[in-house]
Amino acid sequence: MAEKFTHQRQKEILNLLLKNSQLQVYELAETLNVTQATIRRDLTALESLGKLYRTHGGAILKEQTVSWLATTLEERMKSNVEKKESIAQAVVDYIDDSESIMMDGSSTNMFIASKLAKLKNNLLIITNSQPLGTLFVNNEDSNNSIYTIGGELLFGTQNTVGPIAENNLNLFRADKAIISTTSIIPEEGLFSASPQESEIKKLMIKYSKETILVFDSTKVGIPALSKFNEFENIDVIITNSDIDDESLKLLKSKVKIVKLA
Repeated sequence: MAEKFTHQRQKEILNLLLKNSQLQVYELAETLNVTQATIRRDLTALESLGKLYRTHGGAILKEQTVSWLATTLEERMKSNVEKKESIAQAVVDYIDDSESIMMDGSSTNMFIASKLAKLKNNLLIITNSQPLGTLFVNNEDSNNSIYTIGGELLFGTQNTVGPIAENNLNLFRADKAIISTTSIIPEEGLFSASPQESEIKKLMIKYSKETILVFDSTKVGIPALSKFNEFENIDVIITNSDIDDESLKLLKSKVKIVKLA
């Protein structure tokens, strides 16, 4: 019971920080009716999960504070590297040689692509990520085929989106989709920072026989603008073992296979 209350209180701390940008320990303690020592422990725990920065006497959010603002791929490739590496290694077990795979553009999928390019052969990759496609092309030994989807190329994420990209995706069907998410709220669903990227994710899920959802635990509960799925047609979730117990329980009630990396 104590763990449940702790998780609820930490979620409320993040919600308060979203509204106020920066808060002091004494303000949080008064608002939540707990001791300052309890708040300091909560802030330490949330900092270890990569969700905020501790400041002198308080905290500010580490993640983006604007739900529609996507960080650049270069920035995301430098964050939570160990978590993404472990997720990537776990995904390899769910992919067989000679399968067709749809992959949306994300830093987590870049780590996954790096593993697949080295460890799997004769894959057919369909992606809206120019860097991800290039990563596969540069590994010639695996005999993989790569189709990159045309469309509007976004500056920060380096992903293609829009009507041209969506029409291109309509031409393909795949064995599996590996889909990432900006935000996952177990009670509500999956969110992206961009409505345009949401549409790409929806289509990849629709046009694949099986969908693997990948995300690291820092994505749980953070805000993002555009909802793209309520766990329908998600067959496998792969995340890292830092995810909190309450969220894990909720996810297991919605998806048959939840793998902790």
